[in-house]
Amino acid sequence: MDHLAACQVCASSALRLVTRIKDHSVSQESFEIVACAVCGAWFTSPRPGPNSIGAYYQSTKYISHTNASTSFVDRIYQLVRKRTLASKHRIITSYRTNGRLLDIGCGTGQFALFMKRKGYQVSGVEPDAGSRSQASTILEHTVHASIEVLPSGSNYDLITMWHVLEHVPDLQPTFASLNHLLAPGGHLLIAIPDRESWDARHYGEAWAAYDVPRHLSHLRRQDLRHLLDQHGFELLRIRPMYFDAYYIALLSEQYEGRNGVSRFLRAGLVGTYSNLVSWTSSAPTSSTMYIARKR
Repeated sequence: MDHLAACQVCASSALRLVTRIKDHSVSQESFEIVACAVCGAWFTSPRPGPNSIGAYYQSTKYISHTNASTSFVDRIYQLVRKRTLASKHRIITSYRTNGRLLDIGCGTGQFALFMKRKGYQVSGVEPDAGSRSQASTILEHTVHASIEVLPSGSNYDLITMWHVLEHVPDLQPTFASLNHLLAPGGHLLIAIPDRESWDARHYGEAWAAYDVPRHLSHLRRQDLRHLLDQHGFELLRIRPMYFDAYYIALLSEQYEGRNGVSRFLRAGLVGTYSNLVSWTSSAPTSSTMYIARKR
């Protein structure tokens, strides 16, 4: 296990334990979350190191790596994903209608394939070997295991990270690499869960988007603003992601021990209320999209 020595947002060494969260989906182990006493960012620490983290992804429940459609929840995920692919495309076209796109953490390649069919020149990065193989097959070219092994001189007009940043072990070097990989004026789109959403407060330690130990950071809007500004990005827009509240609530209800019809009804109510709180106040939605431009 690796112990975090300093905050990955502000570099302070003043870290304190704030809670322990159970890994409900794979190991059933509990993991500590620490907070920076200076800037307030949260991180999983201690966390599995690079040689052991892979075991925590080896589950059929980790749907983004399997494309499974075996359960009702799987089928809901697939339907929502199809709708969000079109939504993401619409958002991207408002900034750039074509160009070189790098999807980091591309999973089985569904988003990259959608964008390829829309005329973008797509590349992908995916650490998981099984998912990477599937993505390489459907995209008909090599998907790389990490940004470090991208071809020399790689340069992109767009970089997307859909629920990937929270899995990244080293935030500062990653943002430096993102800046290096983007062409001048290029756009960066990041989606992450937000622990300050109403549903996160409602479920507490059962909130599914903590997803320890796979989620290594648990960031808020001010944390992303700070990281983007540090590394030469101008934040253009913050967008709510309303659909995520329902899926996260559905998993959270399961983690609290509910099943059957009541689980779906309660998740629908919680997701709707959380979205209404966000819509009528300054609170974030369960997940948030950040759109930034390289200065």
